[in-house]
Amino acid sequence: MNRALKAIAASGVALALLLGGCSGGGGAKPSKEEVRAGLLKQVGGEESGELYKKVTECMADEIYDSVSTEALRAIVEGDKSFKGSKEDDKAIKDASQACIKKMTSKG
Repeated sequence: MNRALKAIAASGVALALLLGGCSGGGGAKPSKEEVRAGLLKQVGGEESGELYKKVTECMADEIYDSVSTEALRAIVEGDKSFKGSKEDDKAIKDASQACIKKMTSKG
């Protein structure tokens, strides 16, 4: 359980840092799989292990319909200069809490 919380925290921190920069761009909404891959890259990529893969899948599922398209594109592109909206920040916090519940209740 403790490892799951650390993994979720790491994903949440990576998202917060990624979306805490200065500007954003436009474009088409990336696929959920692209968002998952972008999140996983932010926490160390495939070498991060199975737990991090599960956490980034959960986070992608939770934020996909909640954050702006611009925020999703920033995640996919690794755009550290992007600044998310207050709504994006809230959606990420909510997603982190939802994933903590899911990961800790499954054992």
